[in-house]
Amino acid sequence: MKEYIEEKIKKLQETGDPKGYLSRLASSDTEIRRLWKAEVEKDNTCWRSINTNADVIDLIDRFDGRVRFVEDNVPYGSGHIEDGYNMALAEYRAIQGLRKMAQFIDPSPFNQTQFTPMSESEIDELFDRMNSIIGRMNQQNLRRAMQD
Repeated sequence: MKEYIEEKIKKLQETGDPKGYLSRLASSDTEIRRLWKAEVEKDNTCWRSINTNADVIDLIDRFDGRVRFVEDNVPYGSGHIEDGYNMALAEYRAIQGLRKMAQFIDPSPFNQTQFTPMSESEIDELFDRMNSIIGRMNQQNLRRAMQD
């Protein structure tokens, strides 16, 4: 199952690279650079807090919520760089969760998490949802880019 999830992650990242996008944003804005640097320093804390399937689903829900916020509350012509940052950071965290799930979903005596096995169809549903959210995020980013 680990290989199946890792392959899905690889396909998911063909549509975008949130870490690269965040790094590019950080190189162009000092406030975003400060925020991104603080987030990178918290990576281990975030990784340690992901211990169940529900934690991963929560990260995906947060990603969906960030995109939905921009869709519902950012009128055309008034987007900010922080909108793109927040959506990309939520995507980055959701992918981190999926990576940890891939690493620990197979039962092992050394497994210190409570991940439970999932069927291929359940995993496919998670990745279909991620692809849908990424598509919506890309639409919002395109809309925001056309404002300039």
